Amino acid sequence: GDNMKKFLLNASSGIGDIMFFLPAVLALKETYPDSQIGFLFRGDETTKETVSSILSIAHNKIDDLQYYNNSNFIHNFKVLLQLKLQKYEYGMILKYDGQSKSVWAALILKLVGCKTIALDGYVKENQYIDNIVPVAKRENIHNVDRCFECLKYFGINSEYNENIYYRRIFNKEKIEKTYTQLNLGLSNEEFIVLCVGANKVSFKINGKYKSNDVKNWPIENWIVLANSLNKENIRVVLVGGKNDIKKIIDCKERLDNSILNLVGRMNIAESISILEYAKMVVGCDTGLMHCAASLNKRTLMLLGGITPIQAQGYGKNSESIYLHKQCSPCFGTGKDVFCNDPVCMKEISVENVLERILNIC
Repeated sequence: GDNMKKFLLNASSGIGDIMFFLPAVLALKETYPDSQIGFLFRGDETTKETVSSILSIAHNKIDDLQYYNNSNFIHNFKVLLQLKLQKYEYGMILKYDGQSKSVWAALILKLVGCKTIALDGYVKENQYIDNIVPVAKRENIHNVDRCFECLKYFGINSEYNENIYYRRIFNKEKIEKTYTQLNLGLSNEEFIVLCVGANKVSFKINGKYKSNDVKNWPIENWIVLANSLNKENIRVVLVGGKNDIKKIIDCKERLDNSILNLVGRMNIAESISILEYAKMVVGCDTGLMHCAASLNKRTLMLLGGITPIQAQGYGKNSESIYLHKQCSPCFGTGKDVFCNDPVCMKEISVENVLERILNIC
């Protein structure tokens, strides 16, 4: 019947990007309970593992994960054949402003035989797009709401977003099980998590990706903040990816002994389970912060090159510090990858962050 629709969704595969579009997946599944949903992203096997790890503790409604790779033609051809066999009816490109515009995904969806829906301007000259949905300027709309704009094509309204976002993406039992196995000896809401580190920004220039580390707050600041919170008798847990280990190694001996440093020691699912038990989560524009927001945690985000309306944690419990620099927002303009002095992040003071945390707590 009408519920048996087949959707192939294309979105970016960063942790935050996944948190932006999973509510749309849940909304599709609730509207069309018997539907089949595939997720197509640019990446490789490592990317696929990250996506699988997040979905392993989520209420997973995605039936099929497939990636394409700009440099692996044979792999892309095989994926194309597999997707054609699935007979997907609708393709949706759920990207947000600031990401490199590429026709690759739209071309694949076209070749698969999908009727493709995308927001205006997400694909160069809207090539291969059957239904173009108008969208507000990036300054005026959160990335979660942006993904919902596409769903209007199916009569799904965005009042739906907030109800579906909180406590609905992740599976509570799976999170509890993951956390119990970690055996950290920390009870509920007695600690604050600091997410140190953030991915680099990247932008396609003349066919090549250039990247730059401008979303981070200096590691020294995180160390000073952690020690200051510790002096206020607040337990602190540090989390971050493997890329952040190098940064923290040099400062490790300056960290107070009672601070639990888990940077680089947890996989994504384990990190998310730690967020669930935290009193509050603080970090830059990074995927784990968006996971914390979807767990309905109090979050404080340090933002520089991107505005709070577009990228702070989604919902009422999320706050941010943003200095409104003249050169900001620069995310996705190409200027961000050439910035040598990210004053928008460097000038956020430890005192300011500490004061905000104490006020929120």
